Amino acid sequence: MAVERTVFILGPTDLLWSALRRMLWSVQGLSLLGSSIDPTEVIEFVTSEPVGVLILDAGQARRVLQLLPSPSGQDDRESRIVVVATTFDLDELQACLALGVHAFLCWQDISRNSIERYLAGDGGVTLSPSAAKTLRLFAQRTSPSVIHPLPLAVRERALLSDLGRGLTQEQIATARHLSPLTVKRAIGTLEAKLGASSQFVLGARAAQRGLITPEGGPIGPSD
Repeated sequence: MAVERTVFILGPTDLLWSALRRMLWSVQGLSLLGSSIDPTEVIEFVTSEPVGVLILDAGQARRVLQLLPSPSGQDDRESRIVVVATTFDLDELQACLALGVHAFLCWQDISRNSIERYLAGDGGVTLSPSAAKTLRLFAQRTSPSVIHPLPLAVRERALLSDLGRGLTQEQIATARHLSPLTVKRAIGTLEAKLGASSQFVLGARAAQRGLITPEGGPIGPSD
């Protein structure tokens, strides 16, 4: 990270969360302010001290998010809200996304290599691969009318543009110096965020929402 970021954690003291704390200590430019298992204590802390990143256990995230001062929008929160789920629950995921979290991560997707990227973000909502896969499967068996599209990051809008221009996954990987697996996962995340059940439906939904022109170019930021 280019600048120092501060982190506070609401989570249990078991082995998994202890491992997460060790990962955070290894991230350069990141300062771990503290942690607690008490939601009330966390709320009192973050409302009195500036916290760059607030990491919440998924089991208690909804309560904390409902008690935090309500911003006018996701980008107005002073802290980047990152929810970590050790056991996955679709209802929990959807509730947290509706409350304006910036990232929802499944424990099995977190590593020393990925944690810094998840904490930093690049606009939009960050979903770890397992969370994105679950939302994508949900979209396949659900009416599009009940899917609430999520904000997209800058790189995701660029990927939509590439797909709209008819580039294959392999061509995108070559052009953007990415691995084919990275591109495949990114497209899967886009499908999850826009409630698309396939890459074909993804293109149709992106055009419908004005995210790409008929020629494949992007149209401004997503909402």
